[in-house]
Amino acid sequence: MTLACMKAGAPPDCWLTREAKIYKFQSVVFAETEPGGRITVRLTNSEKLE
Repeated sequence: MTLACMKAGAPPDCWLTREAKIYKFQSVVFAETEPGGRITVRLTNSEKLE
C-alpha cells in the first residue's frame, strides 16, 4: 500500500489515516503472448475494503 501511495504522489503513510477509503477494482486484461500471437484474458475482482 505504501508503494501505491507513493506512485500516486501521496504521502507513503496516507492509507493509514481514518479518512482513507481503500477500494479494490475489477478489470479485464487482454494481452498478446507475442506480437500478432495468441490473446490471453485475465479477470480481477472488485470490492470496498473496510
